[in-house]
Amino acid sequence: MVGEPDAIPPANSDRIVIRTGSNAVANLGGAQWADRLPRLVQAQILEGFERAGVPATIPGKAADFSFATEIRRFEIDAPRGLAVVEIAARVIDDRSNVQRAERVFIAESPAPHTNGPEATRSLKEALETTIAQMTRWARSAI
Repeated sequence: MVGEPDAIPPANSDRIVIRTGSNAVANLGGAQWADRLPRLVQAQILEGFERAGVPATIPGKAADFSFATEIRRFEIDAPRGLAVVEIAARVIDDRSNVQRAERVFIAESPAPHTNGPEATRSLKEALETTIAQMTRWARSAI
């Protein structure tokens, strides 16, 4: 079972985040996600599990394991010219309510431009890398 990822602002919104300095973030003007980012990431994780041949479902359906995630970073790091995706993941055995594994995944992809289409393309690439790593790891943890 793949729940909606936990996230705090600015990731828990429909805005595309640009890190402009070590302690400064802004929203990308003139562009936004089609929905709140956690919902979009949940859908991508579900698709990633399906592509990897791992049965996955949404909350409310019977499952032996839960895959809980937290979006820590999902942004364009403008000074470094990189898209950065950082997601913490946990595998929980729902039969015994015991956490079986926990890991943080980080992926970066080049983001030389901070306009809407290029920024979203770079973030999508970093997310796809992160999800591929997570599904391989979760498969071994289950």
